[in-house]
Amino acid sequence: MQREDIQAEIKRLKAIKREQLLADGDDLLELAQRVVFSDITDIANFKGNTVKLKSDQEVDGQLIKKIGAGRHGPMVELKDEKPYLELLVRITGLDQENPNAHMKDDGFIEALQQEVADVWADEEPPSD
Repeated sequence: MQREDIQAEIKRLKAIKREQLLADGDDLLELAQRVVFSDITDIANFKGNTVKLKSDQEVDGQLIKKIGAGRHGPMVELKDEKPYLELLVRITGLDQENPNAHMKDDGFIEALQQEVADVWADEEPPSD
């Protein structure tokens, strides 16, 4: 009987662990946005020619790809934003060939083009 209680408790703890480890789509979207819109000022402060790294309390570690020691001091490499940007483009439905594809066509551009054509219709082309 005691063994069954232990097994049940192990199963319960594993279920809790599994729930805590799962990330949902919102978590992935948030991470992608943080990486895409991050820059070195999220990691360091700049004053003149001096660069000072922020404390670990101020830095989002998920933005960092690599930290090392360089010839002139610490080196910090941020994660490559390209795969995260591609993910955001896919999630939001934007395509890179037509960045306005997500916008509803309300006829404004066509009306504006017609208005421009009407305004310039009376003008003669410049002579060479």
